[in-house]
Amino acid sequence: MQASNATNSASDRKALQAEVTQLVSEIDRVAKQSDFNGTKLLDGSFSSQLFQVGANAGQSIAIDKTIDAKAGSLGTATFANGATAALVASTDGARITGKVMGVDIGTVELKAGATTADASKAVATAINAKIGEAGIYAEANADGTMKLSSVKEGKAVVAADIALERSDLTAATGVWSAKAAAGDYTAGTDTAANVQKLDVSTVLGAQQALEVVDKALGAINSTRADLGAIQNRFTSVVANLQTSTENLSASRSRIKDTDFAKDTAERTRTQILQQAGTAMLAQANQVPQGVLSLLR
Repeated sequence: MQASNATNSASDRKALQAEVTQLVSEIDRVAKQSDFNGTKLLDGSFSSQLFQVGANAGQSIAIDKTIDAKAGSLGTATFANGATAALVASTDGARITGKVMGVDIGTVELKAGATTADASKAVATAINAKIGEAGIYAEANADGTMKLSSVKEGKAVVAADIALERSDLTAATGVWSAKAAAGDYTAGTDTAANVQKLDVSTVLGAQQALEVVDKALGAINSTRADLGAIQNRFTSVVANLQTSTENLSASRSRIKDTDFAKDTAERTRTQILQQAGTAMLAQANQVPQGVLSLLR
């Protein structure tokens, strides 16, 4: 963000770029060296891992979230670049109005004798004043051409989005007449960017860097949310396993820690009652036999 300020000199931007380069290197170092028990976690190699959460085969949780936090994989974005032909010079004075990417740039006044380079510079300044709305950064070249580049990821720059109108003043009559503001629009090539390629040495690079960093932060926040959800799931599993362990320990304790004296006495009592019941049943079965003997 600091590099986007116009008050920075070339040496200031060079120093800021040196700092950015070191920070990017540190991001790479952390991503490549972060590990647990010899397993790399943030370099993109940790994927499709199984964690056993039960006592039986197949009772596991699979994590298929691949985390690649290397600088070359963060904040990937594509920016469109293009250029217009040279704007026409002004003899007695001119006004340029119109819209770029649907945003009105207002009225650009050109003084008498303005060159194509002057016209390009003035229009570029007007476009850059609307950079937040249009998402386009304009650079005026010394040859009078003007390069338009997107500072928003995925925003294309096409001829249909550049509608400039020009009115020239005829000093002798004071009449304004419509003229072509610029020549044909020439489409440029798209530029791929990521954290690894951050370049804040220019205003355009600094503007695009903000978009790249925003995308990188969005990806990191999304990954943190996913990992948080997985962590909460494991926390729930651990709580359930702890409950199961406590129940099993209680059952084992009842079996292993039995009071043998008490249980032996109870067993003897049960056997005596069983034997007494058997004897009484035997005697009861002999009563009918005695009655039959008397009847005979």
